[in-house]
Amino acid sequence: MHAGFARTTRLLLVATAMLVLSACGRDSPADVEIDAFDELRADVQRIVADPARAQQAVRLVDALQQEFNRVKTTKLERQQRFQALNADYDATPAAFDALLADIDNDVEDNQQRLSNIMQDFLRVTTPEEWAKFEDTREDAMLAAMAALQAI
Repeated sequence: MHAGFARTTRLLLVATAMLVLSACGRDSPADVEIDAFDELRADVQRIVADPARAQQAVRLVDALQQEFNRVKTTKLERQQRFQALNADYDATPAAFDALLADIDNDVEDNQQRLSNIMQDFLRVTTPEEWAKFEDTREDAMLAAMAALQAI
């Protein structure tokens, strides 16, 4: 595993709150996310010299962005499900327990899918390449997390 992977993971957790608080500009978190992933794709193409590996890495950036989009959709659906359940005075504790269990399972599945994509990304890049686009990669992750938090 590249040394920067653990650092990136820790930074995601800490910096998400700071990014959400500082995202008061005119661009929406979703716009910032799109721009950050576009910048990451451009950096990958610029930094990864081998065209085949660069293409693989760009596909992984696409997969990562798609996964974040899927997570955002799932989060919206869960919020709607919770609101409907919460508005139902006849809802049982078991119904709430089932919703919470579904959320727990979704979170674990999401974490696994995102981790798999990042591991694949590590495999197609060299440690030197990974280090060169560390800032852009972290910006993309933070922007995606901020867009998710904004929902």
